[in-house]
Amino acid sequence: MSSNFPYIFSQISKPPLFEPGEPRFWDDPHISKSMLEAHPEQTHDGASRRSTEVEKTVHHLIASGLLKTGDRILDLGCGPGLYSSRLCVEGIKVTGIDLSQKSIDYAGIQAEKEGLDIEYICADFFDIEYEGIFDAVLQVYGEICTFSDERRDYLLSLIHRSLKDSGIFIFDVSTKQAWNNLTGEPYREGGDWVAIAARKV
Repeated sequence: MSSNFPYIFSQISKPPLFEPGEPRFWDDPHISKSMLEAHPEQTHDGASRRSTEVEKTVHHLIASGLLKTGDRILDLGCGPGLYSSRLCVEGIKVTGIDLSQKSIDYAGIQAEKEGLDIEYICADFFDIEYEGIFDAVLQVYGEICTFSDERRDYLLSLIHRSLKDSGIFIFDVSTKQAWNNLTGEPYREGGDWVAIAARKV
């Protein structure tokens, strides 16, 4: 019995920083079901931002001129389409990509119900092969912070290639405070999230 302890303890040790996990983790039937249930939750920002925050973000992107009617954007890690659908209402042409088939199926059903023309694709966004067709690429919820330098740089190269000349990459990065206070209000001054828009050069 005691000979099993080294194995047990090895399984609960802290993994190296940015060590890749299970490749299909987000598409696991149990995980993806739980995440899909958590995305529309309005009492916390644990899986997605609450609808009021999504609305504020989209309003800012439109009002600031970063995005405009007729733009074509790529929403990386779109989940159940919370941002994609709101952007489509503003006349923006959206392609959403996510690893979770359950989230993509849900997003497609919702878009059909609402009469929204959105292209949803179940895929790993590290596999995108677009060439200069998007006015903007969007990646929200600090996901870019979860990759090693090498993986992040590779993703940035794919995003750069997918953008039109002078296209923009819109993303946010999380702070330590964000993870200590997931019920806090994002985007407040000096708060949890920093939104960034980088133009292709």
